[in-house]
Amino acid sequence: MIALSRTMNASALIGSMAGAGLEQFADTNAIGPSARSTIVTVITMIVVLGLILLFGQFLWNNALVPLVPGVKPAKSIFQILGLSILISLLVPSCC
Repeated sequence: MIALSRTMNASALIGSMAGAGLEQFADTNAIGPSARSTIVTVITMIVVLGLILLFGQFLWNNALVPLVPGVKPAKSIFQILGLSILISLLVPSCC
């Protein structure tokens, strides 16, 4: 029994010594998974915001202006962006 444990200890020692000589090179220029997910999140947010602004301007000009008297058409998506920011400030749980 003692000889078996010494053999196991010796094999573990030899295995660790053999593995100690191996160098593990890391690619320092590679983008890690957390940075990659952050980039994907930012790009997704920009695309979604752009779609909301374009769709919001279309709905404002083609649905709201004809239906509600006194409402003027939005001239640019920046007016819709300002409206979106205003609504998110006034109603924090929305948007």
